[in-house]
Amino acid sequence: MRWIHGISFKLFTLCFAILLCSILLISLVSYQFMRGEMVKHERVYTEQILLKVEQYLDLYSAMAGNLLSSVETLVGVELNEHLQSQVDDLYDSSLEYINNIYLIERDLTVTGGNIYSKVFSEAVPNRQVLYQETVEAWPETIISEPYVSPYSGWTVTISRSIRQGKDYVVVAVDLNIGSLVNRMLELSGTEDIRLGLLSAEGNVIAWPAQAGSGSSRVAPPELKVGTLTARDIINEPYQQLTVRTEQMTRMYIDKRYLPRLNWVAFSVLQGSRVENALNLLEHYLVYFIAFGFMVSLAAAWLIARFIRKPLNRLMRVMRQMKADQHLNVVIRDDRKDEFGELASEFSDMIRKIRHLIDNLNASEKLKRDLEFQVLQSQINPHFLYNTLGSISNVVELGRTEQVDPIIGALISILEYGVADASDQVTLRDELWNVEHYLLIQNIRYDGHFEFVTKVDQELWDWPVLRLMLQPIVENSIFHGYRGSSRMGPIRISAWREAEAVLISVEDHGVGMTEEQVEALLAPDRYSTVPHRRKRIGLYNIHKRIQLHCGNELSGLEVRSAVGEGTTVTIRWVME
Repeated sequence: MRWIHGISFKLFTLCFAILLCSILLISLVSYQFMRGEMVKHERVYTEQILLKVEQYLDLYSAMAGNLLSSVETLVGVELNEHLQSQVDDLYDSSLEYINNIYLIERDLTVTGGNIYSKVFSEAVPNRQVLYQETVEAWPETIISEPYVSPYSGWTVTISRSIRQGKDYVVVAVDLNIGSLVNRMLELSGTEDIRLGLLSAEGNVIAWPAQAGSGSSRVAPPELKVGTLTARDIINEPYQQLTVRTEQMTRMYIDKRYLPRLNWVAFSVLQGSRVENALNLLEHYLVYFIAFGFMVSLAAAWLIARFIRKPLNRLMRVMRQMKADQHLNVVIRDDRKDEFGELASEFSDMIRKIRHLIDNLNASEKLKRDLEFQVLQSQINPHFLYNTLGSISNVVELGRTEQVDPIIGALISILEYGVADASDQVTLRDELWNVEHYLLIQNIRYDGHFEFVTKVDQELWDWPVLRLMLQPIVENSIFHGYRGSSRMGPIRISAWREAEAVLISVEDHGVGMTEEQVEALLAPDRYSTVPHRRKRIGLYNIHKRIQLHCGNELSGLEVRSAVGEGTTVTIRWVME
């Protein structure tokens, strides 16, 4: 009778006892007493929360008023040239509770703190209404109805006008409604209580549904609590309301008027989903409370006895795996029920995962090594092809006295290039190789490509990939300067920027269009021209660097403009 030892039978027996005796008897018959106390307690709690909301919003409006006064003091008698930086300082110090602070002048241009008001500072007709209403209310401060601003999203604007001779300047602050929503979520402390803000006109200012929408730049969804809309809540004369949803669940609404802002804060408390069912059994409370308690106590002891030990053993192993960051663990359990089988299967699973990870790591390493070798093999034959072409051109032109320097440079470059491609060299050695390469090209084209270097002192011995710079310089000569048709400098600079080392190769050649720059790092740039003599693509260098560094932050960046030249920057970020 193996099923007797199974955990399913044990759980069935225990759950039957707990559900039948504890939940059905104790929980249901206890509800009538607990429901009244819970609602009373929750209503007192929500009143305290609404008081905190009022205090927070009073502080919030006071800070906004202080901002307006600060700007008014900064403006003084006339606008000054330092006003923008002063507004920026005020905006940066108040980001937590405002979206923007700005001044609207008579011509409707603005001086603002956030990026949108700086970009769109020119006159816009839709500012006329705010400007006119604020000027007409001088010297009072006005608070707008909530609206969607193209610069601050869903917001409320607090504004005040300042006299400038015969004209007025309006100072405005756009409140951060998203911050208000988040703060109200913090004040509520539970998902069962939702807090909201309404204007005196019944418009929704803030509602927790905005937090789930992923953005406070849009208007909140339509508010409806049970059968009540936002305007219904405002118009109801009572401070405490009770409504039912379509599922007949009770919802409790509490309101609090905020005189300083002329807003209404309200809370919505969810009712119990099982309230009706619990009411049917309220008369059984006295008869079954003692019996339910004893049965629950006995059931809890049995559950702890049968389940606690294997679960604790499994949790210890899992914590050990998390702490030690490895999978070399084994669970030993001699039980014959489902917990014993679970322990055995878990150990087998860990062993298989460990084996798969080892195989995957080995495969990835082999793949990277093979890709690196293939990419390197594309470079050495190509460079030799171009260099031999240069020697051939010199001989044909009869400049035999230049053959020895070319051959000497070629020998040095070949000695440099035939070494193991996986070996790293210093930046000094790589620049030395480029210098020999430029010697060959200057003799070949009877010209002068000036070689200029600017390297931070600490980077001369920085380890780089062999033959990383020479193909880029070659592309600058053949594509940027078009061989011998143009002359100019080749500038190589190296410097450190944060966690990266940057090396740039710059020419003053013909440059490229944006479309050519976008296609430059494409892997199949020459695949449609199989018989064309291919130069080493920058994609090759780009992939070598990424494979070596092990991340996609490294690689090449290309900037170019037609007629101005091209700059290829190597970004080297080691993990």
